[in-house]
Order: sequence, then structure tokens, then C-alpha cells
Amino acid sequence: MSDSPVLFLGAYPPRQSNIANYTASLLPAFDAQLGTSSEIVAVDDARDTKYLYPKQIVARLDQFDRASYAATAQFVNQHPSVVLNIQHEYGLYGGPDGSWLADLVEALRKPFILTLHTVRADPTPTQLSLTQFLCSRSERMVVFSETEAALLIERYSVDPRLVDIIAYGVPDLAFAQTAEMKHSVGFEGRFVLTTFGATESDAGLETAIQAVASVAGRHPDVLYVIAGSAHPNVPMRQRQEYREELRALIRRYDAEMNVVTIDRHLTLPEVVRYLAATDVYVSPFLNVEHVTNETLAYAMGAGKAVLSAPHDYAREVLAMERGVLVPFADAGATLAAFTRIIEHDLARDAMAKRAYAFGHGMTWEKVGQAYLETVDGVLRARQVPVAR
Repeated sequence: MSDSPVLFLGAYPPRQSNIANYTASLLPAFDAQLGTSSEIVAVDDARDTKYLYPKQIVARLDQFDRASYAATAQFVNQHPSVVLNIQHEYGLYGGPDGSWLADLVEALRKPFILTLHTVRADPTPTQLSLTQFLCSRSERMVVFSETEAALLIERYSVDPRLVDIIAYGVPDLAFAQTAEMKHSVGFEGRFVLTTFGATESDAGLETAIQAVASVAGRHPDVLYVIAGSAHPNVPMRQRQEYREELRALIRRYDAEMNVVTIDRHLTLPEVVRYLAATDVYVSPFLNVEHVTNETLAYAMGAGKAVLSAPHDYAREVLAMERGVLVPFADAGATLAAFTRIIEHDLARDAMAKRAYAFGHGMTWEKVGQAYLETVDGVLRARQVPVAR
């Protein structure tokens, strides 16, 4: 049985999602602060094949079974932990916009901390009412950026004293040269641009591909790597159709020698390895509310120069010349930015070092410390001591 004061609720590997990766990284970082072993209730979307979870998983919430939500609340109520941490994303839970999570919260008799992976500036009525309900019941809310905190306070009417900003979390990586890793992944002799994450219609990849095809005439060694699969919630047929559209676009621009796609889910070690082989990370996403970008944060933690569309998270973390912002879906501006960042080695290296210094403040160790402070605040308010 766990000796941790906190029980966690969220996705967990082998389920493939950003929240699963986040939870798997957060738990050891948090436990390292207390010398404890936290346990997890996994939000399970498996219908035909059941996941083989590790021993930390002590219960499963069936995402698609509404009765499972109240039953899970009863399990949490009886668990020896003092506080529940709920990892929240609208698509992680059942019902319209994940509204069945409200059933669990209604039946919960234990304080909880809400970690919000998405805070929308223009929520649907269901998203607005659900988020306000969850926040009204939670002891504290964790968000990843100042932008999200401001939205919670101004759009959702949340008490600012209850909002904690904790960086997304990145591996503690050495600032290293890329040549050796390029050799190991087959990119030797290439100038590598990389985009990780969901390959979906709002990813902005068409703009980046067009710009790469143009810059390759002047820099034929450039290689644009598009790595990762679409979000699991995107229907398989839609994913396949979009991949075919991208392949057709690459052929149309005669860019087969300069663009490569890796169409599968990447494990965290694989992401780290490809990042180490990257010269510039590219974040062309078209959604201005793309508030938190996991792999953009990872790229900064790895000390990579970053070129991004001006979505909210990028504007915040790439301030102070830690990266380059280009207008949404502007191939000409993207081409000009690619050209400058490829041809000006000293400026690119200086930018990468500034990104690394910022990213090093987001390591999982520091995130674990920050979560402990949040938990401490909740337990102190309830006059429950935390043993260290």
C-alpha cells in the first residue's frame, strides 16, 4: 500500500497520450521529494485490449462507462491517501467534453488538486460550466503558464490565490552537440529541423513543408523530420487521409530528399534521441490557443533553437530572444526565418543557450518540488502534516 499522501488520477503508459507521459514523469519526480511511492488510478480507454499496467496502478477508471466514475470516487474515498490529484483534459473523460468527471467529483469525499492541461480562451458552454464546477470544488489548481493562469482568473472567475503555475516539466538533459546523435539516427551531414507531436490538420505542417522545399534550393543538406502520430482521439481514417495529403504535398514540392515522416507514436527516450539530433525545433501549429506544447518545452530543455508560430505558449516561453516567432501559415515569413536561422550559426547557438537556461528551470526535479509545495499548502490548510 502506498505511503504517499497523494493519489493520482490520469492516463498512464502504455496508454499513448501526452497526459500519460506527463503522469509517468511527474510521479517519480514528486516521490523523490518525499521518499514515498505514489499510486495511480488509470483512466483507461482500452475496449478490446486491456493495458498491462505497472504495479503503481491500483485501480482503473473506464473512460466510456459512466457508472465507473462514481465507483472510482468510492475507491478514492477509501484509499489511505489524503489528497487526490486529478489530471484534467476534456478528451480524457467520458460524456460531452468529459463532463462525466463531474460524477466522480460529486461523490468524492477527499480534497483534490486539479491539474489543467487545457484552458480555453473561448470554451463551449459545456466546457465553461464543467471547468468552473471542477475549479469550485478543488483545493488548488495547477496550470503550466501565466497565460493559462490569467485565463482561469479572468474567463472562469477563479480565485487567483488558488492557482499555482508549475512548468510543464522536461527531462534534465545535457547541453550537447548534435553530430554524434545525428550519426546514430542516420541524419549525418544534414541540417535537421524537427516537428514532434500530433500530425493533424491544425499542425501547420503544410506551411513548414513549403518553406523547407524552398530553402532546400539554397541549402540542399536541410532535412525536415515530422515525427509522431496523431492524437488517439482522432479517427484512424482521418489520420490516414491527412498523412496521405502530406505525402502528396511533399511530392508536389519535389521535397522527398528534404522531408521525412515518422508515422508512429514515439516513446520519451525516442523523442529525446531525435531531439539530440536536431538543430532547430519547429512548432508551426495553427491554433492560437495552443497553450502548452510538450515537445516545445522538451526542445528548450535540450538546448535547441526554436522557430514557432505565435501561439500563446510559444509567445510566453520564447520571449527574451529564446526563440523565433513567425506569423501563422505564412510560408514566406517561415522561409525567411529558416534561412536566417540556418545561415547565422552564432545567433542560433546563442538562442539555443538562452532556451536551455530557461528550460533548465523546468526540469522534472523542480516540478516535483513545486508540486510538493502545492500539496503542502493543501495539507496545512487541513492541518495534516507531511512527513519528510
